[in-house]
Amino acid sequence: MFFLVDLENVHNPGLSGADQLCAEDSLILFFSESSRNIERRYLTEIENADCQLETYKLKTTGKNALDFYIAVRVGEILCAAPDASIGIISKDKGYKAVCEFVRMRGKSVGRVVKSTTIEGAILAADEANHRTKRIQRQVQTENIESFYAAHQERMRIRSRLREQFAGTEYEHMLADILSIVFGKEHSPKVIYLDSLRHFGRKNGTEIYRRLKDCAIF
Repeated sequence: MFFLVDLENVHNPGLSGADQLCAEDSLILFFSESSRNIERRYLTEIENADCQLETYKLKTTGKNALDFYIAVRVGEILCAAPDASIGIISKDKGYKAVCEFVRMRGKSVGRVVKSTTIEGAILAADEANHRTKRIQRQVQTENIESFYAAHQERMRIRSRLREQFAGTEYEHMLADILSIVFGKEHSPKVIYLDSLRHFGRKNGTEIYRRLKDCAIF
């Protein structure tokens, strides 16, 4: 997917979701003298993504100048890759016309979506892939009261496990034990099998016995 970011418009917050980029993506940054600095955390995420990177600095000042840069680049991309998926990262509502025009062209050209963040563009593109589903899970809302109750229960379990394994030969394994207990499926069978798999039959059986003594499941 191609991500065209108007840094003059969205600044650093527009790069939210850079950690979801991958080697198959192309990130194209449009900036001016007043928007040439990016927070290190986003630069690190971009580097780690190993995506294709392009940068274009505004040469001549003028109202909406970067917007025209981006519109032209969209056209270039679609000429070279007619089925491309493109995300324009900007708060400017004028890009709605670009998206609509591409839709008017029908199946002969790719898809252009607009969002204020990289993450939002991924969701808007709805490519039905792993990262889209991952972000969808991340942005799901949850009732604060339910979350608080679950948080308190997790803290109770952590406390009991620290007491159970304190001073034992398994104390240094507590972090791994906690990762098993708080795994995706919190059931005795799964925890038992994960304990055997992770710690071996002897240690795994003893650790599981101690977990049962804690009455955490």
